[in-house]
Amino acid sequence: MQKLNYLQVGRYHTFYFRQRTPLDIITLIPRAKKEVKISLHTKCKADALVKAREHKVMFDLLFTQIRERQQSMERELTVFKDIDPEMKRQLMLEQRTKEAILDQQFTQQLYSLLERKGRIKYAFNTFPDLEGLTLSDIDLSNVDKINRFIAIIDLLSSPSLSDPTPYIEQIAFKERFTYQEQSAANERRSAAEPSVSIARMVVKRQKPKPPPSSPNQLKNHAKKIRENASHTVVELLKSDMAHDDAPSLRTDLPDHPKEDLVLEGITLENEADTHNFVKLLALLEKGEDVTLKDFEPFSKPVVVPKTMLKVSELFKKFYDEQSSEWQSEKTHTTNLSFYDTFIDIVGDRFVDELTYEHANLYIETLRKLPPNRKKLKAFKDKSIDDLLAMQGTFEPMKSANVNKNLERLKSVFIWAVQRKYMQVNILERMRVKDKVQRRQAKKQRERFTPKELALIFNSAKYVDGKHNRTYEHWLPLLGLYLGARLGEPLCVNLLLNHPLLR
Repeated sequence: MQKLNYLQVGRYHTFYFRQRTPLDIITLIPRAKKEVKISLHTKCKADALVKAREHKVMFDLLFTQIRERQQSMERELTVFKDIDPEMKRQLMLEQRTKEAILDQQFTQQLYSLLERKGRIKYAFNTFPDLEGLTLSDIDLSNVDKINRFIAIIDLLSSPSLSDPTPYIEQIAFKERFTYQEQSAANERRSAAEPSVSIARMVVKRQKPKPPPSSPNQLKNHAKKIRENASHTVVELLKSDMAHDDAPSLRTDLPDHPKEDLVLEGITLENEADTHNFVKLLALLEKGEDVTLKDFEPFSKPVVVPKTMLKVSELFKKFYDEQSSEWQSEKTHTTNLSFYDTFIDIVGDRFVDELTYEHANLYIETLRKLPPNRKKLKAFKDKSIDDLLAMQGTFEPMKSANVNKNLERLKSVFIWAVQRKYMQVNILERMRVKDKVQRRQAKKQRERFTPKELALIFNSAKYVDGKHNRTYEHWLPLLGLYLGARLGEPLCVNLLLNHPLLR
């Protein structure tokens, strides 16, 4: 017997319906859930099978309708593309004219609605059948429905009205709630904690869609714009009639950023904050003119990076993978200290935010800090800013120690680039030099004098052949005759291929 993939048993032997969304449907509707799970509220398999099949038929019908709609739109667009260009231009012009007339009618009716805000408020505050409802519960999606609602409001405002029930029953509601249900919802809201804290939230912006290219697309586009305008007017009327003290939303800035946002450290102190925050999220997801500054009263907003990996998380990944190869305990503590210092200076940013400016800031700050600041009592509990303010009271870190910090961090960033966590290594070829190092390097490159060479090659090791390693005998000789430095390939190749050393 074939197993039904859409009927599953839960943890407590309760059956539930499971439906995976087909890939072609997800392609058409990117925000659709990849999988839907619905509890069937029964432990009886026979009852669960009946309910699961009902859900299965419903979902299959829904998917079929979506596919047919998409195919219809594709056929219509294909036919429209094959039309003569002049005829195509004429059809688009006719549709634009129709939509412009509808827009004008819609705008006029919305103004009529605004003029009747007093009557609307009177109706909702006077008649028990409308108690607990708001203007957003009314269906105002087209001109006819707005006209009908305005006519009913005018009739309800008549002083000679004897029975309002027949008129209220003719109002087109989106979703009708009883007064008791509305009161219960209000009580649940008021019982909730007024202060809300969220560590991190990613907000997806709606990506801009291409302009309509066929009469049907133009019609749908215009209809959606009118619906959005209707929602805006309804919210304006609601806030104007409520006379509450909730701060208004600031959405007047002109930019249209396309990037998604990361909101960090969200704090909603009261109900008004929660209300405004939710409204901003809704506007942002619709692609409205909401900017980063609008979220500053609630959180610290940043543009979402390509990878949601923080610098501290990157260091942890590297440590977890590489630390098993570190033999000394000192290596562990030293490296972790270097990682903490980088975060203290630059901040725990997203990896994609790191730039060469951050690298320069890190090096410049590191050169001003004291060595062993995590160990010495005088510096152990002080912040970076405190230590920078104490400049002149201590000897700053030497260039060799700065370079040691850089080399340890370079190894992390090289690994991160290889793993595709970072695009570039911001510390590549970064190194600090000072006058003492340059003098030492120059001194190391000076030639040996004949007296010094005689002292080396007349030593007991060469005279008596007491070298511990073969290279101790041959490398000085190769350097004497070739002038090559230790790291040069020529010297190494000659040493490895010499017949006496094979």
